Amino acid sequence: MNTAISLKQFEELALAVGNKTCLYMVGEAGIGKTATGANIFEKGKEVFGFKHYVYVDGPNVELGEGGIYMPNHESETTTFYPNESWRMHRGEPMLIFIDEFTKAMRSVQNMFHPLINERRFGPHKMHDNTVVILGGNNSSMGVGDAMAAHTRNRITEVPIRKPLAQEWCAWGYENGIQPLMMAFVTENPQLIESSYTDTTDEETLNIIFNPRKPQQSFFSPRSAHKASNIFKERDKFSDSVLRCALEGTIGKPATAKFLSFVRVADSLPTWKEIIDEPKSARLPDSPAARCILAFSALSKVDRSNISKWFEYLKRAPKELQALFCLSAKDHKQAKDILFSSRAFVDWARENQYLF
Repeated sequence: MNTAISLKQFEELALAVGNKTCLYMVGEAGIGKTATGANIFEKGKEVFGFKHYVYVDGPNVELGEGGIYMPNHESETTTFYPNESWRMHRGEPMLIFIDEFTKAMRSVQNMFHPLINERRFGPHKMHDNTVVILGGNNSSMGVGDAMAAHTRNRITEVPIRKPLAQEWCAWGYENGIQPLMMAFVTENPQLIESSYTDTTDEETLNIIFNPRKPQQSFFSPRSAHKASNIFKERDKFSDSVLRCALEGTIGKPATAKFLSFVRVADSLPTWKEIIDEPKSARLPDSPAARCILAFSALSKVDRSNISKWFEYLKRAPKELQALFCLSAKDHKQAKDILFSSRAFVDWARENQYLF
């Protein structure tokens, strides 16, 4: 496989040449390929003047779904009536994202050939600034992805790598991922970053997607997001229900590892203890506990308690100080508070070597 790039780099590529070649992003399941389409559409409104975002679910498209030919009795000819919901007859700039293209029937893939190669659907020519993107999974995953050579020659294949833990957490700040889940990923980056194609670690291969071993659920950026949503509501059901739901989302091995990590949080001082007694509140001993504390603080710090938090933080090891401050630059709420705080400015001046 060719050199893989990140989803952000794919967005940059699509916004530069997407109206000149059909880009096919291919990678593992659950790494954010589908969500990238919405990001490209929003940015493409300015770059290409997009008017519409057309999402096509490839595996669920039937051959005749694109439109039908209606008879014209006066001219004794037929006229193509396209699918109204796809808007391919409008002649306006738009983003067309055909998801799971390589799982679509071969006849459906062939139906889209004029669109991906000539920017034409039936008799309708697409606007010059229309962008067509395809999505699919690695064929080595064994989940039914296939593309003929003559189809592949019409597109630009772009392998997408899994996100780095830091990239996923930066996204998580903006999308409400539970702090303990982000701390877990930061402490165990291999669970987000590693692929079955590049690791031989048995524990990791039991947790992430592994086509060589039957799995009902596995840990991925997507399933971690879903598990985070479940964990946020853990006060509303029993521990047994929590474990059952998590196992059905990220798998048993990942659930056991995550819940063991969560138990470390019990050794931490409460936020109230830290703010009320910053000079005497307990400091965490283990790296995992420090990671949990740093990520939890990102969502709790505000203008009223920032100075007390830094009074406590300065007592902690430099690793915890750096983790909190460097993570805060990607966290919108914490970043705004920190950059206007005298306590942070003083800390940053004293620790310039960390930046």
